[in-house]
Amino acid sequence: MKVSRNYIFFILVLSVMSLRGQNYYWPTTASKHMSSGFCEYRPGHYHSAIDIKTWNREGYPVFAVDDGRIVKIRISPFFYGKVMYLKLKDGRYAVYAHLKKFIPSIEKAIRQLQLEKRRYSVTWQPKNWRVKKGELLAYTGQTGIGVPHLHFEIRDAHNHPLNPLKFYKDEIKDTIAPILQELLAIPLNANSTVNGSHLPQVIPLLKGPNHIYHLKDSLSAYGTIGLALRSYDMADGVYNKFAYYQSRMFLDDKEVFAVSYDTLDFGKTRLADVEVYYPFKVLLRKRFRKMFIEPFNTLPFYYKSPGNGFLRIEGKAHHFRLEVSDFYGNTSTVEGRIQSEINFTPKIQLAKKFGHFAFLKFTLPSDILTIDFHYSVDGKQWNPIDYYEILDNVFLKNGLHTFFIKADIRDSNATALRLTFTKQGFLPRTCFIALSDFYARSHFRLMNAGKRFIVVTDSFTCCPNLIATVTTDSNPTNLRPVIHGQQAEWVLPSPKAQRASVHLTLKFPTASLMDTSFSYYTLFPNRAQKMSFFDETLRLQTKEETVYDTLLFTLTQSDTMPVVKGIPVLSPVYTFDWYPQIFRLAANLTIKADAAFTLWQKIGVCTMDRSGRLHWRGGKVDSLQQSVTTHIKTLNRFLLAADTVAPGLRILKPAPNAIVQKLKEIRLTLDDALSGIGTDRNIQLFVDSTFVVPEWDPERKLVFGHPAVRLKPGRHQITAIVRDMAGNWNKKSLIFSIEKRR
Repeated sequence: MKVSRNYIFFILVLSVMSLRGQNYYWPTTASKHMSSGFCEYRPGHYHSAIDIKTWNREGYPVFAVDDGRIVKIRISPFFYGKVMYLKLKDGRYAVYAHLKKFIPSIEKAIRQLQLEKRRYSVTWQPKNWRVKKGELLAYTGQTGIGVPHLHFEIRDAHNHPLNPLKFYKDEIKDTIAPILQELLAIPLNANSTVNGSHLPQVIPLLKGPNHIYHLKDSLSAYGTIGLALRSYDMADGVYNKFAYYQSRMFLDDKEVFAVSYDTLDFGKTRLADVEVYYPFKVLLRKRFRKMFIEPFNTLPFYYKSPGNGFLRIEGKAHHFRLEVSDFYGNTSTVEGRIQSEINFTPKIQLAKKFGHFAFLKFTLPSDILTIDFHYSVDGKQWNPIDYYEILDNVFLKNGLHTFFIKADIRDSNATALRLTFTKQGFLPRTCFIALSDFYARSHFRLMNAGKRFIVVTDSFTCCPNLIATVTTDSNPTNLRPVIHGQQAEWVLPSPKAQRASVHLTLKFPTASLMDTSFSYYTLFPNRAQKMSFFDETLRLQTKEETVYDTLLFTLTQSDTMPVVKGIPVLSPVYTFDWYPQIFRLAANLTIKADAAFTLWQKIGVCTMDRSGRLHWRGGKVDSLQQSVTTHIKTLNRFLLAADTVAPGLRILKPAPNAIVQKLKEIRLTLDDALSGIGTDRNIQLFVDSTFVVPEWDPERKLVFGHPAVRLKPGRHQITAIVRDMAGNWNKKSLIFSIEKRR
């Protein structure tokens, strides 16, 4: 069912109105400071809570924030760790995560369930466990993910997280405005440019008085663009960095975009990687939050937005303003100007030098206001040309004007001209023109820019006889460059087929600057696709919902199998080169293995990072087809490897042959180099023949065990067994003694 934005706004208004007068109890005595805020970015999801600081310590009391009942307790070595779900009397839920332990009566019930299930991970749903506001429930810890802290959520009756600060605004002190770092301007289609380029441009921000920021560099654009912001917020008394609460964008004082992080839908939390500009998160390790809403972005944060934030820049300059606020109304502002660019590259038909005169024939739009020239001998120092005469000029039917000029360059050693032209309401445009057929300093590179390939050079001088040609599947096309100063770009035609073979040349009649051939592949949205590569040794299968947007990639295969110490490698490395994009839905990747290896149950798909380290992804083995298939959510460097090494296991406590009065705790350390332990089902712990619940902490690589009954005096044996995801196992035992009571 499609829900209108007005309906969402109505529901949220009712929710906000219902918060008035709410008086929940603060959930812990640990502190009234946060270490993380609501809806902060996490890889692949949003943070659905506030994290309350416990000063890197465990054991602070945790209380019921209102009358209600415990509806669920879940124990896991991952994610939330030990977590309690409390349904409050008003129908909302309070969630407390990463707990160390519960009150004794709950601990007893949980331990009994763990012993029955013979595992650490359990879920318990008590039938009618009532609690009162302020009643002690548990103690803070660090189970699951992260250092010690209390992860605290408030959810509505439909289990949608709400911003907890709406209930505790007076509990947190915050007088610090958000800190704004950089602005990202992104061309949103093949015809758009920013600062003369089809590529996104990062512009640093300079802070002025009253938390008003300005652009360090100028910003110009043509066509449809989007803005994104890198920033963080802070609060009094802590050094932690938080995400901002809301932002608004104005173009010429008209609001065109707004976002507020009031509520979250778990079903859409994966869109966290869509709201940030994902390519720069991967390539630059910087997170820019977009100030525009793409059609596939259905997050609930935009219910107040008057528009989608797409900015159309053409024909005149625009003033823009970004207002960024935290939950307490502290606001920082970016003010700037977007100049309009001339969307035209001069066509140079002639550029010749005779003595100290230069002859130049070129085409410009007819509505150009001014033309200026400079000359240079070394390409560094530029001198104005005070005199030139127009030998001929012709008005063309398509709104263009061809000029033929003679310019006095004064120096017969001049090598290049600089042409600058202006147009009403647009930023001046500049290009550099070589006074010869070949300009050797140019260096070209091919870039994957997401939906298209771009040839880029940052040291370019126009030449009359330079021709750029791209041939795709036998169809040649001449490319016109986009030139701004000495930067030039050629945009290749948008892909239409699943696979394309491309031959690209940039050449003069007598010399070549670039001559390259390559093949690339395209994943299209709303289309299920099957691809095979390298004689069926690699296969990729997608569904209609796999990609949000068009994704181009090239693929290479290593000539030999890599050597990784201690790990059998069973395929070459397959390297996908792409402009990073996260998948909406997982794709299936299948790799064929070396048939000489027979221990199929130990084989899995791995990724290889830049340092050459392998990371296990596993997969489903098909021994008949001699292949492994796994699910992937993004492209990477993939290969097949086998895990043949048993996990590391050591009993730390008690010591071998120790004599103790009472066995309070068993402590193990365990680790696995490749496939990992994966699940607590792969850990078994016994005292003599009695099962002991293994409390596993994967981050610290520790396992704790607490015997359920007091041991009798005499000799006892501890036995620990651990398996990894490839089926390798290790077993350790030791003898200790309980001394007789005197």
